Amino acid sequence: MSGHNASRSIVRGAPYCVAVLLALAISGCGAKPSPDAATASNPAALQSPGNQAQAQASAYVGMRWSGPDRSSSTPEKSASPAPTEKLSTAEQLTAETTPQAFLAEDSSSSRQPPASPKRITTPAEGNLAAGIGNMVEVFYATDRLPTSQLMPSTWRTFAPVGVVWMICAALFIGFSAARRFTAFWLVGSGLAICLGMMVLHATIIRWQQYSRLARNAETRFSSVRDSASGDYPLHLGSARVSLPSIHKPGRFEQPKLYQFEFVETIDKHIVLHSLREQPSSAAWFDDLSSMSQLSERGDSFVFIHGYNVRFIDALKRTAQLAVDLELQGPAICYSWPSRGDVVAYATDEASVSWSAPHFEQLLLDLHARTQCRRVHVIAHSMGNRALLQAIERIDSQRLAGSNSTPENAAEPKLIDSLVMAAPDVDLAEFTSRYVQPLRSVSQRTTLYFSDSDRALLLSAQLHGAPRLGLLRDHLQAFAGIESVYVGAQASLTLGHSYYGDDPAVIEDLKTLLRDGQPAAKRELLSSATNANGDSFWKIDRRLQAQLPTVQAR
Repeated sequence: MSGHNASRSIVRGAPYCVAVLLALAISGCGAKPSPDAATASNPAALQSPGNQAQAQASAYVGMRWSGPDRSSSTPEKSASPAPTEKLSTAEQLTAETTPQAFLAEDSSSSRQPPASPKRITTPAEGNLAAGIGNMVEVFYATDRLPTSQLMPSTWRTFAPVGVVWMICAALFIGFSAARRFTAFWLVGSGLAICLGMMVLHATIIRWQQYSRLARNAETRFSSVRDSASGDYPLHLGSARVSLPSIHKPGRFEQPKLYQFEFVETIDKHIVLHSLREQPSSAAWFDDLSSMSQLSERGDSFVFIHGYNVRFIDALKRTAQLAVDLELQGPAICYSWPSRGDVVAYATDEASVSWSAPHFEQLLLDLHARTQCRRVHVIAHSMGNRALLQAIERIDSQRLAGSNSTPENAAEPKLIDSLVMAAPDVDLAEFTSRYVQPLRSVSQRTTLYFSDSDRALLLSAQLHGAPRLGLLRDHLQAFAGIESVYVGAQASLTLGHSYYGDDPAVIEDLKTLLRDGQPAAKRELLSSATNANGDSFWKIDRRLQAQLPTVQAR
């Protein structure tokens, strides 16, 4: 009877527990809200430009933006006021900090190149935006369907939360109806509550992100393909992403449930602040050329995300890589229409192949319409399929237009450094179809793989064939391709995003892309062979421990 009474007491207290959890979630557990979150909580502030400017002043005043200069050409106004200067009127704040001020580009303004060739800047000491470490301008190219509905419907956003909580309630009532207080009841109830909190946490964070974009963007991009014909097959534009001052290489700072973080803040997390779509492709490529000329070697960097990635997260990851790799020149995010859903693997497979011709066009235009002399590409997971299919199409067109192989070989390479990270590509298909096109299109190709990549292990089971990102005993010495083994990954992770989460891989990528060093000259790599005698490179963790710069980060 004691177990039954305990069960009954917990049933009676369940509503109070649920209420407390919801209250903690909504309040953010005492987290300090960002300026955007504070503005969203006050509808009157959204309607008043002066109040909105006051709320966002701490985030934007004094920040030196990266990318093309969009400041006004009026000489008496300064785009970056001194940290100690206090703006006296709301009109001054409105002119410099409202979303319209940094989204709208004055066509009559003169573009002055910054004094430093670095694309990423850090706020000066004493800046009001002390929590921001870097503000990065990311250029995006996407074939996702744009929508003017900046905020999704409330029902569609919060419906999953209601469904999960109803399941939790059903499980709780069902288990509590048992005659005895059993371990099965306790475990089941705990798992149901954890699942409900995870869905609630993700929903609250996404709602904040959509709310910020609703104020600082003219459009957003969905997970649906855009099949409409237009002047250009891709939507082009730029986004501004901030990284916190506490950011370290290999960290992708996002609100974490186990730390009870229910508010996305600029001083702790990577935050997307604005989107600006460029209706003219010519102007977009001109901006790329202008920024590329600021770098010593005319560099540009393109990132292609993998499966289950939202547009917002792809922009954030591009900004993180641009900062961690210390690359100069423009950072470009190519975002194909991934559903951003774990259960949509088959849909993403179809979409990434559909997107290959569009990425082909982007590569060709980066070579023909800009002054970018070195184009670096990092493709992750399923994104490698769009990359390889685009390269195959480019190589076929070159062979069709040239009757002699020597002339084709003499043509300049479209890609200077190509990185294939954890590629979700069939190993046999890669060997038979893509090795030769890679040699003709890319100057240097590097493959990163791990035999403990759990996401690719599951993909290999689904497809019934080994994946390129695993290699394992199937490692082959691909001529002209450097294969790098990153080692075993942590047991509590999927081990699939090491290209951006492993500080050692970040350090090796930096030496590869920034300095152009081959594997034989990179400090963290040592040579190795497998049982079949195939040679490859591996990241030596002992060498990593000897590098003070890596340990300091």
